[in-house]
Amino acid sequence: MLVTFVLGSIHAFSIFIHSLETLLGESRGNISLVYSMALVCLTLFVLFGYRFYRLSSPASIVIASCGGAAIGMLITALAQQLWQVFVGYSLIFGAANGLGYGFVLQLVAREMPDHKGFAMGAVTAAYAIGATVFARVLSEFITPQSSAGAFLFMACSLLLAGSVAGTVLWFTRTRYHDLSGNVTNFKADSHRVRLYWIAYGLSVFAGLMAIGHAAGIVQSGHSNQMNNSSLAIWGAVLIGAGNAIGGFAAGYLCDRIPVRKLLTGLPLVSAICLFALALSDHASLSAAVLSLVGLTYGAIIAVYPYAINLQFGDHDGPRVYGLVFTAWGFAGLMGPWLAGTLYDNSGSYSVPLAVAGIAALLSATTVIFSIIASEPV
Repeated sequence: MLVTFVLGSIHAFSIFIHSLETLLGESRGNISLVYSMALVCLTLFVLFGYRFYRLSSPASIVIASCGGAAIGMLITALAQQLWQVFVGYSLIFGAANGLGYGFVLQLVAREMPDHKGFAMGAVTAAYAIGATVFARVLSEFITPQSSAGAFLFMACSLLLAGSVAGTVLWFTRTRYHDLSGNVTNFKADSHRVRLYWIAYGLSVFAGLMAIGHAAGIVQSGHSNQMNNSSLAIWGAVLIGAGNAIGGFAAGYLCDRIPVRKLLTGLPLVSAICLFALALSDHASLSAAVLSLVGLTYGAIIAVYPYAINLQFGDHDGPRVYGLVFTAWGFAGLMGPWLAGTLYDNSGSYSVPLAVAGIAALLSATTVIFSIIASEPV
């Protein structure tokens, strides 16, 4: 949880945009590409990370991940040109982030085989908490002219967290090993992998369309209400808090109820909330409902790695999760962009929210009529 907490800071990138624009003299579109490319590198290292998990001890991998991320932050702090920011933040920090996140998620499943759901949910929730906490903390180190102090603070935080976590893993002699359990024929089950990719992709696509525009959704169409700016900020905060709570809640529930009910129920609840948001004309209500959208999203990204581990076993599970996780990378790139484009064309968030609701419904439908119908989990 400590490792994913500090790595979650990658999703606090939006607080750096203004100062990077000023420092580098680049457009907002070009600066935004830094985050987009970081997500691409993150996704690739979750996809291929399983190849590295057995090459060294968990302590070494955790230290390498946090240490590499710290180097990326240092390069970014010293950057004077955009390409240097891409190297430091997008390439090195993004890659180290994906390696650490993917590894820790699979490691806890092996170390706590009787409580996999809770362990994986807690690790995922800590990632969301890190994004929220560091967005607030790092803002204190940023000036309109420079973000170097914030990047240096992150480098120190990553080194400290990696050292502590690595030391604990070394003293406890933790090893990354396969547990006894179901082993599947990965190639023969490729159709099921595609179904998980589609169902997961649709559900996170729906959530990210709302999360990426949380403040704007609260603010849009409510200019006549007092304290609107404050409510917009609270909308972003509540959806982040809901995200973290959803991870813990999903982990708790995974160990107690059939996971197929969560794979179906969570996107259905998300769809209801998204349709309610599309019809809402009250800022306070929108902020409250957004917290539920965040909660379902946080639960979904915690449930799927557990369901995949349960379905494909400890041998194929990490590889399958890496493949399915590419759907999150695609959704992260396209979801917020599509929501913004639909808003520009319609002048309202009602249309993008309705589209997000339909995507969530399609995710639940895929689970009901494809994944569960062929072999329940």
